[in-house]
Amino acid sequence: MAEENPGECECCGYVTTELEFFPQLHTTIAGGGGSRKQDFWFCTLCVSTPASAAHRYPGQYTDGASMRAICYVGNAILDALRRKSGK
Repeated sequence: MAEENPGECECCGYVTTELEFFPQLHTTIAGGGGSRKQDFWFCTLCVSTPASAAHRYPGQYTDGASMRAICYVGNAILDALRRKSGK
């Protein structure tokens, strides 16, 4: 059973209700401890870019923080445009 929408993207941290639930995605445990399955809530920007992969596999990406910041700012811009257009 899916947990309740947390209201914040688990990757970039942007507060939004427009999140997608991805149950039981494989993720690598930092430090070479193997892998495990984990549920994630991602915003549309994070899930459609390598940012979500950088979140799930931090040891394989050196620019994960930059990707998360870009998605956060992108979400803020999209929300501002939606408010301006009245949608």
